[in-house]
Amino acid sequence: MKSLRTAQELIEFAKASMVQTGYSEEYISVLSGTWNALKKYLSQKSILQFTPTIGISFLQDQYGIRSDCMYRKLSKVDKRRKRAILILNNCSEHESIITPKSYSPCKFALQFQKEFQRFIDVRIESGLSLTTINRDINCLNKLSKYLDGSNIQKLEELESTNIIGFVKSLSISGKLPTLNGAVSSLRLFLKFSLDEHYISKDLSHFVPQVYCKPEGIPSVYTKDEIQQLLNSVDRTGPIDKRNYAMLLLAARLSIAKRMSH
Repeated sequence: MKSLRTAQELIEFAKASMVQTGYSEEYISVLSGTWNALKKYLSQKSILQFTPTIGISFLQDQYGIRSDCMYRKLSKVDKRRKRAILILNNCSEHESIITPKSYSPCKFALQFQKEFQRFIDVRIESGLSLTTINRDINCLNKLSKYLDGSNIQKLEELESTNIIGFVKSLSISGKLPTLNGAVSSLRLFLKFSLDEHYISKDLSHFVPQVYCKPEGIPSVYTKDEIQQLLNSVDRTGPIDKRNYAMLLLAARLSIAKRMSH
């Protein structure tokens, strides 16, 4: 932002904005630990003005948080540290503690535009997150294209076969997490359409459930993976040698079992 140039000014502005928005003093105090470390970091480097680039360097140098590391993979403490810097970034660029919402463009066919847009407007008015709204928009964009290609001229013409066909088209190219979000949006839209009398039948029952199996421990390891696991075991002490022997025995039994099948 133009009027707040130094890190100290940005931090004070961020604190005041967070208080006004309703954040607790306790939460602000937790973030202040990172901000205090930032001020010390900038002082040591004789830097007065904060920029997002400096924020990235600070996180890397001070905490080892790389800019290419996904937020969800950070530890709880590092998430808090990065959040503190992101707040300053937003204050610097947008004069707000949060980034202004940017919704995906709605690309609805003319014959569905009124009903689809009404659904999106209601969802926005409900205070749902940007991610959820964009998921809804993305689903309806694809639904609009599919129905238009199927020569559907109004929602009243929708049948169960259209819904099943649309979900099938999504499953061909979509990944499970993405498909799971799409069918959730589709189900909500169909219920909304029934409530608003856009359709006369409840077609939401024809939307299948999509279950995403969480990633866990692999049931089968390759020989290279087994060797890498064995090489990582410390064998300096008696207990370490015992653990190594147990792993080696288990690995050989596993390999022998696979070769017998």
